[in-house]
Amino acid sequence: TASQALLWTDSRYFLQAAEQLKGTEWILMQQFQPGVPDLPEWLLEHLRGRRVGVDPALLPAETADAWRAVWGAEVALVEIMGGLVDPLWRTRPEDPCRPIQVHPAALAGESVRSKLQRVRA
Repeated sequence: TASQALLWTDSRYFLQAAEQLKGTEWILMQQFQPGVPDLPEWLLEHLRGRRVGVDPALLPAETADAWRAVWGAEVALVEIMGGLVDPLWRTRPEDPCRPIQVHPAALAGESVRSKLQRVRA
């Protein structure tokens, strides 16, 4: 919002997010933890009558439909094509470009050939 910067994430990223947000104005919202509001409910409470922009390439249609069901006409969901952050992130480092590494089947659980056959079937 204009006055708050909040990041919702699930437990897979609690430690990483806490570390990366340290020293910033961002507040970590640890999803599914006691006392932490659900994102669509928080948005409804704080952005009633407003619009929420999302990148449709990153937000599943099922999630968008569920949010709309919670919000009704109270909050408008607006699809922003091309991403929301990329145009603003001027100091973004280049993506690393390294050769692909094939892990041995003992580590990967099965061979590349076996995985490809399974995926293509």
